[in-house]
Amino acid sequence: MKEIQWSEITKYEKIQFESFRNLCIQFGSMFATLICLISP
Repeated sequence: MKEIQWSEITKYEKIQFESFRNLCIQFGSMFATLICLISP
């Protein structure tokens, strides 16, 4: 496996994760929850 620049990745991933989590909380639909569960 290649080594990844986590410092850059984590910044973006954190923002994405928060956005996904907020969507899940707002909609609370099975589809949104599924996306949250399967997204890395």
